[in-house]
Amino acid sequence: MTEGKTWGRYAVGNAPRLAAPAPMHLSLNRWLPRALVAAACVLLVGCSESQVVSPDAESGALQPGSPVAASSPPVAASPVPSLSEVVWATSADPVTNAPRDEVASYPPDAPRIAAFVLTGALPAGSTVQAEWEYNDTTLDAFARQIVLPAATDRTWLSFHIDRDEAAAWPAGVYEVSISLNGQSARHASVEVGAPE
Repeated sequence: MTEGKTWGRYAVGNAPRLAAPAPMHLSLNRWLPRALVAAACVLLVGCSESQVVSPDAESGALQPGSPVAASSPPVAASPVPSLSEVVWATSADPVTNAPRDEVASYPPDAPRIAAFVLTGALPAGSTVQAEWEYNDTTLDAFARQIVLPAATDRTWLSFHIDRDEAAAWPAGVYEVSISLNGQSARHASVEVGAPE
């Protein structure tokens, strides 16, 4: 175009200059913080009320006010298998095998040295084993093992050693070590007094 030529009311060279539109990023910078604040307010208002939804029984649609899944009840702790402290006695109840005539020591002429333990929540198949010692010498011939055919709780188990009728018990300390499923559970000792 040549200078001096008119275009509409204005000559081409003298046309008023319009301000260029602000770059897009400038206008976003001006509106973006306001938009984020507004969105955050909407989210905070929506989160300030706790609302639990569950499926509507008839339509399957979610309805406010009911939990989606009920919490499960607390799981009861399983009883821990155990054996009581060793009780020394001279005899056992014929029905319950509970110890009778508890003793703190045995005379040399006692017919039997017997160790009793009370079970606590032992499952079927549990193995209870007793090993004996006399004055720190292992008595391998007297080792015994019980494998429980059924679960037991509060049942008396006994392990004993019997003396030969022709000889008295040698004086000294007799010990029993009782294990449960291969793990040491109880250890106790009892003394046989010297003959008078």
